[in-house]
Amino acid sequence: MKYFVCLFFYIFSFTLCFSQQSNKLSPAEFYKKIQETNVKNIVDVRTPDEYNEGHIDLADNINWNGEDFDDFINRYDKKTPMFIYCLSGGRSSNAAKKARSIGIKQVYELDGGMMAWRSENLPEYSPLGIVRNQMSRASYDSLYQNKTKKILVDVYADWCGPCKKMKPILDKLAVDFSSELEIVRINADKHPNLCKEIGVEGLPFFILYKNNAILWQRMGYIDASELRNLISK
Repeated sequence: MKYFVCLFFYIFSFTLCFSQQSNKLSPAEFYKKIQETNVKNIVDVRTPDEYNEGHIDLADNINWNGEDFDDFINRYDKKTPMFIYCLSGGRSSNAAKKARSIGIKQVYELDGGMMAWRSENLPEYSPLGIVRNQMSRASYDSLYQNKTKKILVDVYADWCGPCKKMKPILDKLAVDFSSELEIVRINADKHPNLCKEIGVEGLPFFILYKNNAILWQRMGYIDASELRNLISK
């Protein structure tokens, strides 16, 4: 009897987990699902500055890191589907778990966040009509072309936890490898078009150049010893 009870709970847990994971949609699927849903509960969980620079039309802005997030998310109708996104998917994943925990059963996440959305040229709205003073591709290319040193590009964001952990590691490497390496840091929030052009899909994102060519590129946290080995190759 215990065996069947345990088996039941295992299957139930697996099914629940799978159903939640299946609600993580690609940008095209996310966009289509929004169009198919009459009541649009779309929640952008980025900071107000990120939101004002460009967001999905009709999205509400509830900052995941804000003190009033729980209060605002509880105001939504729990029977209505909710669409949640952030810049790359980290904050929206946590926000989606919170939404499900308070009883919102249909929660859809934008896989890859606004970075993925922008990479597929889907509609974006800016209420302030902001013209971003972004780095051009030509300016970016000039950062590594015809340089004698290796150039390590670090694409980061101020809100990104792994990016913050990488900062002291990069600062130390800049000193230890000063004769052969230059580190260039690019804020993803301020240069979304450039991120799209160079293929940034998550943060932190690193590209190492040498003699005008890419030696390697990596996404995510890299510990100090591994990064040292990658640069030394």
